Amino acid sequence: MTRPFLVISTRESDAATLDELRSTLHLSGLTADQVVHWRLERDPLPPLSELQPENFSGFIIGGSPFNASDTEKSAVQLRVEADLARLLDWIVEHDAPFLGECYGVGTLGVHQGATIDRSYPEPVGSTWVTLTEAGLADPLLAGVPQEFGAFVGHKESVSALPDHAVLLATSGPAPVQMFKIQNHQYATQFHPELDQEGLITRIGIYAHAGYFPPEDAEQLIERTRQQDHPWPRVILQNFVRLYGSGNSTHSKSVGPTVSKLFSPVTIRTLEGDGLTLRNRSVLAPMCTYSVTAKDGVPSDWHLVHLGARANGGFGLIIAEATGVSPEARITDQDLGLWNDEQRDAFKRITNYLHSYGAAAGIQLAHAGGKASTYPHLLEYVDSDRKGSIPEEQGGWETVGPSETDIHRLRSPREMTAEDIQKVIKDFTDAARRADEAGFDFIQIHAAHGYLIHQFLSPLTNKREDEWGGSFENRTRLALEVVKAVREVWPQNKALGIRFSGTDWVDEGWTIEETIQLSHLVADLGVTAIDLSSAGIGQYFGPMGPGYQTQLAAQVKKSFEGQDMFVTAVGFITTAEQAETLLMTDQADGISIARAALNDPHWAANAAKTLGVTAKENPRAAQYWRGSW
Repeated sequence: MTRPFLVISTRESDAATLDELRSTLHLSGLTADQVVHWRLERDPLPPLSELQPENFSGFIIGGSPFNASDTEKSAVQLRVEADLARLLDWIVEHDAPFLGECYGVGTLGVHQGATIDRSYPEPVGSTWVTLTEAGLADPLLAGVPQEFGAFVGHKESVSALPDHAVLLATSGPAPVQMFKIQNHQYATQFHPELDQEGLITRIGIYAHAGYFPPEDAEQLIERTRQQDHPWPRVILQNFVRLYGSGNSTHSKSVGPTVSKLFSPVTIRTLEGDGLTLRNRSVLAPMCTYSVTAKDGVPSDWHLVHLGARANGGFGLIIAEATGVSPEARITDQDLGLWNDEQRDAFKRITNYLHSYGAAAGIQLAHAGGKASTYPHLLEYVDSDRKGSIPEEQGGWETVGPSETDIHRLRSPREMTAEDIQKVIKDFTDAARRADEAGFDFIQIHAAHGYLIHQFLSPLTNKREDEWGGSFENRTRLALEVVKAVREVWPQNKALGIRFSGTDWVDEGWTIEETIQLSHLVADLGVTAIDLSSAGIGQYFGPMGPGYQTQLAAQVKKSFEGQDMFVTAVGFITTAEQAETLLMTDQADGISIARAALNDPHWAANAAKTLGVTAKENPRAAQYWRGSW
């Protein structure tokens, strides 16, 4: 027998109540049969002996038009407050899971002796929330960045917490945005249960309730349409995961725990059944600078390095940036795929990856003006060898759309029309060899300041011919490469591309342009897009966990209703963080980069964290005894 969550509403408006329940279910991942919905403003709580609160996994209370600090209260409000106080007596006594959203501040706060007054109201709209050190460490906030946006709108707030409460989140306008009592009782000032649709609904319903001048309603609605705050809903999802999955002494499962990260997914192909991955974890291509023979041929190192990640459970493994010609390499110790010796050496790697359940991908690349550099390895860093390799030490002439010193490297030679056509042919030949080597997936590298990105960005492309200037001209190389690769890459194999979604610099490449180009490459047969950022000149973008996942979310949203596999990458290190990005529809897959350098079994360990059984864990069967 499973135990549902008790979801309590106190809104007299039917429309507001039903929409709040809709958004709570949608954002938490709960289904209607996994909750008991109680309209407390209409139906008084029975005696606790009849309610039997011990039969619920946890308790969720949404927002409310009621305020604890109201000087005049109706009979209904007084009865609601009394019922909640009675229920909170039991919840606190039993340290049961409780999540109060906005009105939780005025209920749990009052119950625990907090000072609730009108010192810190917030207008309807958005605020910026910052987690405290305690918040960063709290399991309910796992996967949430230290700073995030949230929807708010309240007349009262906490001006002083009791000593035994733990402050989890704060903001400039309201010092107490979230707090905790004991181990399992939480209250937020912002709205974890609120999405754009819900806030727009409430603006219409409460236009004359004193939250804002009624004449501002249309402006608020329009502003809301321009905003989206995916992170607060993670709190709801974590609450369900922690207390509805059998992980708490207070809760039994409300149904089987199914991780989206570890559910199979199929990348569409132009013909056939598509490329099915055993899970949505992707090993991002990362340079290891380990072709010590400097001939581009993969070695035992690459077999062991990539093979270990197959043993460790990744669904798709993408070999690092592989030069389509000798001069395309970032360093002289990079992989290459410009000859048949390299092709044949890759075969044993793809065979091994397939034998342990992983799909095999390769990133085809041309470094352009960022080629011919020293490997970024400790031995080179320690000896202060960095930047461009001198030609007398084996370096080579680099090429790019225009001459530039923005990379702080030797300036590339501006490419001729013949140079550009050679690059397109090199990508084509490498794609043909990738197929012959047994790869299932190609990712064209159009990010991180390398050649295709150099053509895309006005920061590096100063040309005045058909390859520069307008958006159409700057994207021409990317489109021609995609078109040429697609012609030789089998129709039953998936083709992807990696973009830097933005340069994070004024006058640079933008996310709006990325979205536009994404749809153009989709028309040419690309069915997977990975979103990174930057790579040209000094970095001016955000930092921190998931710092660029917003770019994947925007691209994914632009493909709503279409079958495009969008992956997010960038400082994604925890299982909860990855799962959240998928559950909040910010991405379809998760590219794990440096965390996988540190832990070859990142995927298998994440599966365990997310409740995947040892039998279903994607790690190699030989390691099953290590899955306790």
